[in-house]
Amino acid sequence: MICLRVLIGLLLLLSSIQPIKAQERSVIDLRDTDLNKPFELTGQWDFYWKQLITSSEGLAPSKSKVILPHDWAEETLEGERLSAEGYATYAVRLILPSESPQLGMYIPHAFSSYKVIVNDSLVWESGKVGVSKEEYRGYREPKVVSLKEFKTQTLDILIQVANFDHYNAGLYYPLELDAYSNLTRKIRTNQGISFF
Repeated sequence: MICLRVLIGLLLLLSSIQPIKAQERSVIDLRDTDLNKPFELTGQWDFYWKQLITSSEGLAPSKSKVILPHDWAEETLEGERLSAEGYATYAVRLILPSESPQLGMYIPHAFSSYKVIVNDSLVWESGKVGVSKEEYRGYREPKVVSLKEFKTQTLDILIQVANFDHYNAGLYYPLELDAYSNLTRKIRTNQGISFF
């Protein structure tokens, strides 16, 4: 009789436990998007404060989700306001349409050094990302990175950012996806205007 009560009690206890939902990684689904015109990569990204992640292989979803463009100096994490000085990794998975032009990604610039990793391949570094002021070298440079060599519909993008000398921090301006040729023309035009 006691065993039956214990068994019934255990069954009731187990049936009342709600399944714990694992947080999912941030994804921008572009399958229904016309990528023959510019598309801003605004929206939710995973944010890994004080972590420089180099591989998306087995990457756990971040508990911190941020909306790009993002200045982490304006961010509160676990009740604490973040300092402009520091380093972090932004991560997102892009799902592309089956048919798209040879793509590029325009980074106006990050504050104050950054490294772009796509599908675990380093594609660009501006300045030197580091975990201390001594390891770091700031250099804010707009860049168009090519995505055309990645022959897949899924792109895992990691952007490491470090800042130890500016009052803004992070991916402060929106990133843009477009045909690589359009973006390179745009950046050359902007550089020409700035030169004048």
